[in-house]
Amino acid sequence: MATTDIRLSSVIYSNDGPSDKVRVQIDDMNLAVIETVTLMEGGRGWSLFRSPLGPFADYKITQGKHLLKVILLQSDPYGVEIDAVNINMDTIQPKSLRSCDVFCFNDVRFFDDVRLSTNSSLATAFQKSYKTTCAEVDNVNVPVIHESAKKFVVTASSPRYTTFVNNRDADWSGCKTNGPYFQFFGVDLSKGRTFKDRTTSLSISIHQGLGFKRDDFGIIGDYDINFSLPGQAAGSMDSEIGSLTVFKNLRFNGTMTVTFEYFNRYDQWIGGQSKSFTNYLDALVFQTPKFSFREGTGNLIKIKFYTNETNTDTFQIEELSMKRSRQKEDTSTTIYTDANTIIETVDVDLCK
Repeated sequence: MATTDIRLSSVIYSNDGPSDKVRVQIDDMNLAVIETVTLMEGGRGWSLFRSPLGPFADYKITQGKHLLKVILLQSDPYGVEIDAVNINMDTIQPKSLRSCDVFCFNDVRFFDDVRLSTNSSLATAFQKSYKTTCAEVDNVNVPVIHESAKKFVVTASSPRYTTFVNNRDADWSGCKTNGPYFQFFGVDLSKGRTFKDRTTSLSISIHQGLGFKRDDFGIIGDYDINFSLPGQAAGSMDSEIGSLTVFKNLRFNGTMTVTFEYFNRYDQWIGGQSKSFTNYLDALVFQTPKFSFREGTGNLIKIKFYTNETNTDTFQIEELSMKRSRQKEDTSTTIYTDANTIIETVDVDLCK
């Protein structure tokens, strides 16, 4: 990254057999010619490491790409093992330049960090990207507007280097797209019990004996879930897309009806979803459409349980969670185009 003086400090090798001759050079500059020590140990010499004595001469290299070469000039049939080549630099350089993780191809072109002159007028760029910790999110959005350019070409190609680090696979380490908004295990109808999960709280109320009836069933309790959702201010679409509230493995000795309602972003309670089961139900799903909830706090869900049985202690839910509805890929359609303007519509699926 900058002009610097360099010098070879050591070449660590092992050898078993006659002496070998090795040249170390950068570009066409010979840093040193090393002659290994003759050692006849019947193979045990490969575990004995040596380095020739210095000091070695200084050389100056300029900013840009340079190629380090280790050339075998003379050897017996068994060769020589080079374990490390250490080079000192007089100026501070990035760590990536001082390690042998990457080898660049000879035809890679490097450009100076200077402004290139051009006869064309300046373009205008808008930064509409947003921050994200997920490497798999397409969060880079930089529209460019130019008064006279008719077209430009963006070419994607494989990196022109090889590396010992395999980064070809997707990196989901900073992503939260696959996880549920909240998740509770072993939920029952214990009076006054409260569950916590990150930014979500689930409070349980018991109403046995209050005399409230619905279709000849008495309400025995309800779940009040208060949760928050990230939105566009945090670079997320979670508050905009549809969601699924999922119950797994419901058990109750008798017949029970479960109802679902939620408080939407327009301060309205929306209900109408219910399901009845007897003794056991492996899965129960309630769905909320897109644009149901608000960004941040203040999202509410109320789940009520009705039965004519009195054995409320037999009711159990193995898991209660809420997750995103499945989304389709974005599709675009060109509705107008001429020499200066292209107008496209983009269908963004935010679930039901």
